[in-house]
Amino acid sequence: MTQSITVIVDDRDAPLGTWDHWVEFDMPAEPGSFRIPRGGDDLGLDGINSWHLPGYMGPCPPDDEEHRYYFTVFALRSPLGLPPGVDSTQVYEAMEPDVIDSVTLMGTYGR
Repeated sequence: MTQSITVIVDDRDAPLGTWDHWVEFDMPAEPGSFRIPRGGDDLGLDGINSWHLPGYMGPCPPDDEEHRYYFTVFALRSPLGLPPGVDSTQVYEAMEPDVIDSVTLMGTYGR
């Protein structure tokens, strides 16, 4: 049963390699579902993105380039128990044994 949800948004076309736009983890799940409960802004814990900041930072590809942005949601058996401010590598490592399922939506954006 899903106990926790993690969301990672990244740009795999970034010039310096994969660029994280959002890392959010330990989001509570509605019992027996893959849904995030409605309510407040405090849904989980912020990891740090590639700007070394917490929270979501929107797409910003170089001029005249189109990039692919991947929004991946993970259903986990338990919360990760990591402190806020960890990066996506630490989140991926911690959640590996507890992933029940995941889904990815890819969108493109260019300026």
